[in-house]
Amino acid sequence: KVFVDIVCDQGAVPKQWNGEPVEEESETWVLLAEALAFFAGFLQILLCISGLGHLAEFISEPVIAGFTSAAAVLIICSQIPSLLGIPKCDPADLLGQKHKGEECYLHEVVYSLGKHLHEANIPTVLCSVVSMIVLFVFNYKIKRNDSFVRTIIGSLGPLVVVLSSIIF
Repeated sequence: KVFVDIVCDQGAVPKQWNGEPVEEESETWVLLAEALAFFAGFLQILLCISGLGHLAEFISEPVIAGFTSAAAVLIICSQIPSLLGIPKCDPADLLGQKHKGEECYLHEVVYSLGKHLHEANIPTVLCSVVSMIVLFVFNYKIKRNDSFVRTIIGSLGPLVVVLSSIIF
C-alpha cells in the first residue's frame, strides 16, 4: 500500500495510498524502505533466473542515455546546496507561489541556488572542493596505473575523504 515518488530533492519518498508522506525516519519509513529494497532485489533476481533480462535490449540507447543523464542532473542539483552549505530548495519560499506538493521542480532548484548563492559557507565550499580533488586524484591519477598495489591504494579515496571529513 505504498508507492514511490521520485523527486529532485528528496529521493524516494514512501507515501500512503492517500498521498500523505510517511513520517521520515519513523518505524514505518524504515520498514517501507526495507520492503522496497527487498522487492527491487527480488524482481531483479526473478528477471535474471527467468531469462527476461534480454528485454532491456529493446530499449534504445538514446532512451537509456537520456534517462541516465536526467537522473545525473537531478542528483547533481540536489547535492549542490549541501556542497555550498546553503539551504535546499523550499517550495513555499519561491516567489510566494503555492505548490500542490512538497518538492521543487528543476528550474525552481536552479532559481533557489542563485537566490541563496551569496549565503555560501566558505569552510563547507573548501571542504567540498578539497574532497572532490582528492577523489579525482585517487581515481584518475593513482588507480589508472597497471600496478595492483596502486589499484588498491586508488580505491581507498572515498575512505580517505570520509575519514578526513570526520576528523576535520
